[in-house]
Amino acid sequence: MTAHDGERRGHVRYTILNTIQYIDEQGGSAGQMIDISEGGIKFQTEELLAPMQNISVILSGDEEMPLPGVSIWASRIDSRNVAAILFKDLSPEQQTFLRDFISETAEME
Repeated sequence: MTAHDGERRGHVRYTILNTIQYIDEQGGSAGQMIDISEGGIKFQTEELLAPMQNISVILSGDEEMPLPGVSIWASRIDSRNVAAILFKDLSPEQQTFLRDFISETAEME
């Protein structure tokens, strides 16, 4: 686990290399997490995601929970498709799940 300061973001980012699932307008797929914070996630995707589309990211740990968000950035970098998702309208339960996921997963890295 590597923690990145908030820079101009409002949250500390953690490098956690887990597989995730995501659901976009074309259906579901898998991705490789690059980093995550309480505000969003950056991950490698199979297909280049369209900007400003709604995405649900499903994190897996002891439990699974979909986290709604919107794609705010996507690019092809070194032959990889990478996307950044801003979490949006998380319920208190989803916020707690996300904090717990980061805390538990970051400790295992």
